[in-house]
Amino acid sequence: MPTHPRTIFVAAVVLLAAAGWARVAGFRNVFTPAGVELKPTDSHYYVRFATRQLDAFPRFDDFDPWVNAPSGAHIYWPPFHSYAVAAAIAVGKAGTAERNAAFVGPVIAVLELALLGLLLRRWVGPREALEAMFVLGLTEVSVYSGALGNADHHVHEPLMLAALCLTAGRALEQRSIRLAMAAGALLGLARLFTPTAVSFVPGLAAAVVLARVPGRARLALALGGSAAAVLALGAVLFGVPRSMLYEQLSLFQPLFVLSAFAGAAGVAGLMERDFRWLGALIAALVLAAPLSLQLLRAGGHLTATDPLLAIVTESQPLWKHPDWAWRYFGVTLLLLPLGWLGALATLRRSPLAMPLVVSAVAMTVASAVQAR
Repeated sequence: MPTHPRTIFVAAVVLLAAAGWARVAGFRNVFTPAGVELKPTDSHYYVRFATRQLDAFPRFDDFDPWVNAPSGAHIYWPPFHSYAVAAAIAVGKAGTAERNAAFVGPVIAVLELALLGLLLRRWVGPREALEAMFVLGLTEVSVYSGALGNADHHVHEPLMLAALCLTAGRALEQRSIRLAMAAGALLGLARLFTPTAVSFVPGLAAAVVLARVPGRARLALALGGSAAAVLALGAVLFGVPRSMLYEQLSLFQPLFVLSAFAGAAGVAGLMERDFRWLGALIAALVLAAPLSLQLLRAGGHLTATDPLLAIVTESQPLWKHPDWAWRYFGVTLLLLPLGWLGALATLRRSPLAMPLVVSAVAMTVASAVQAR
């Protein structure tokens, strides 16, 4: 592994180039003689949804009268990613919407990978940054999510979760309220880029409790409060603030974050025998009460009890399809337990890796239950 700064820089540039090429290498399957063929099926609708945003700008129009006609439907897709697709469409001429949207995945993936690499280099180390960039840049599932022709919001998930875990871990390591608030803001922004960000919340809240850092209860409140503020503003500007549906950008989002991190603060405070934090735990339970039906509904969606989800390919459990797991993750699937052990070993010296360890376990379990 290189150690000289110039060599590190060159290696990072080569990795970014390789990651970019891996995502555009299938261009013949996208730009065909018959026209542009985007990845099925959400990418095609993203072109329509983003075009609606161009027509409605500066207002965000999440209502589509042609979905579930004649009643129409509020589309829960994230505003910031929708605007990214819209921006790509806007720079082209008439009739080039699909062609321009095809490049959204690779461009975003490489940019976010570069930003994550810079963050890792500063907070963890240059060698570790290169290793993480290699895994996140070239693993099959990451390549597919940001491939040419895939304009879907899933491109943000692995890179954004890694950056979020790193920021939250750094906040725990330094016991920094400022960094905890930054992690919270990133968690709130994540939902504006991908709906899957709602699943990041339990793992991060649990990581704060398990970190056993003095004063972590205050860090939990700072993180949760910052995230809730961003989500509440997002619901007012882009969502349906009077709704409680968990998949929408709604009132559910800030209440869920506040409940999770108030609960984490209460448990962490009581673990330190500071009974003043009992109020935070009670507040978490009060906030969770109106969320209970939606949480049960979300659990049903995760376990595919919904008849429609039960037949959708991406909702099938990975544990039933080990061939899929191997195709998506390859040799990194075998290295994952070793990565957990290595991260756990670092916890003796620093809590930096705690959010990463807990989130990795939580997301691995969720993937085993549902390939989505």
